[in-house]
Amino acid sequence: MEEVFVSRDALVFFAKCVKELRASGMSVLWSLISRVGPGNRLVLDLDEVGRQLRLKPSAVQKAIEQLLSLAVISETFEPGHERSYQFNPELVWKGDPAEQPKALEAWRRRERIK
Repeated sequence: MEEVFVSRDALVFFAKCVKELRASGMSVLWSLISRVGPGNRLVLDLDEVGRQLRLKPSAVQKAIEQLLSLAVISETFEPGHERSYQFNPELVWKGDPAEQPKALEAWRRRERIK
């Protein structure tokens, strides 16, 4: 079993976002956390996520947009994949703990550029 670290601050933040994300958005969030790869990478098939959660792809897309606006995830580029994202390493981390500070600094630099 691979471990995913979700910080205590993230749990509090997610709890505060319940009204905004609603039940479907929270379902998508937890599904994404369960799918996160090393270095917080996510390559998604929205139809597959929707089928798993019994949600329409449009509801999944809306939840993704909300997570983007809350800076929980950001869009990334993965060659050969249409939709790829990365979790904010301050909230969710999967990978070598020694690499998290470097990933967090890169995230912050990317977010400042936007």
